[in-house]
Amino acid sequence: MSLRLSKDEYDDLTSGLKPNANLNAFCVPLLVAGARRRRFPGIDFREAGERQVAWLAGTRWPVWMVIDLLDELKGDVVAAAKHMRQPAALVRVAAAYAKAYADEIEAERDLAAERGELAGLAQVLPHVESL
Repeated sequence: MSLRLSKDEYDDLTSGLKPNANLNAFCVPLLVAGARRRRFPGIDFREAGERQVAWLAGTRWPVWMVIDLLDELKGDVVAAAKHMRQPAALVRVAAAYAKAYADEIEAERDLAAERGELAGLAQVLPHVESL
């Protein structure tokens, strides 16, 4: 695959990269995240170390945590939305994303369990705060 970018677009894309950075390795996650955002409006991504984590756009809710809440509430989307103070449609988008990328979400859930609750998560996901 090749792309044609204007000089300004290229400069925007590469600003802040180290001089010998692998541009392909840098661009692939951006393209994948963009395609997923288009497929699942309301899903955004945040960097967490070497990986990107799916979050509900404009919230502090990673998708894996929404799925944990849905599991606790036996799939009650309306109750989850009320608890999260978010629209039910956004919770449905998270559920659809988790179904499409089940392995990714399960890996995030496993990582969270492995690292412990909030204290461990704060080391990897600095955006997480207690309520």
